[in-house]
Amino acid sequence: MEHSLASLLNQPLDDTNVKRPQPLPDGTYFGVITSFKFGESRNKKTPNIRLDINVTSAGDDVRPTVEAQGIDVTTKRLNRDFYFTPDALYRWTDFLTSCNIKWQGRAINDQATDLPNTPVMFTTKTRTADDGRVFNDIADITGKMAA
Repeated sequence: MEHSLASLLNQPLDDTNVKRPQPLPDGTYFGVITSFKFGESRNKKTPNIRLDINVTSAGDDVRPTVEAQGIDVTTKRLNRDFYFTPDALYRWTDFLTSCNIKWQGRAINDQATDLPNTPVMFTTKTRTADDGRVFNDIADITGKMAA
């Protein structure tokens, strides 16, 4: 359902229309990388890339649960960070290989430009923050063609 800016700005807010989105049940999902952004981790300032992913469907292991809970997975947006340290670069190149992206002899910023619109398969795990909020983390991710 699409809303105009004017209708959203004029809508009174109360507990019936302000609800925290329900996290996805732990399991397998499919999606598409929509964008990426280079940055640094908050505490250690480790260089990284954040992949933004639109969920397109639930895997067979969670589809019955998702449907029973009435969750529209196509409204979910998740992200996954890859860190660029000597001991972690293999995770990045393994991921690129699973996406059928040539990485040998190319700089990371050049490799990343091939990622938007790449289909992926991933598993989620829920994590509870200190304040009680529940989040989805992407535990594992591969190019969809690797499955």
